[in-house]
Amino acid sequence: MEIITSLRWSVPFDSWDLIPPIQRSVIIAEGLAVLDHLVARGTIERFVDGNTALYCENRTNK
Repeated sequence: MEIITSLRWSVPFDSWDLIPPIQRSVIIAEGLAVLDHLVARGTIERFVDGNTALYCENRTNK
């Protein structure tokens, strides 16, 4: 979630903490869908370490 919360979203709030919880849930779902899509395309890779998913550029796909 750190990657999603660090992005700039088109919402009328100055910080993540000010975004209403329901809107945060939608943003997180959309962000995860984008990450899943990029993994499926081979643009990025996902590594799971316990409860943490790490994402990085897929350098073998260049």
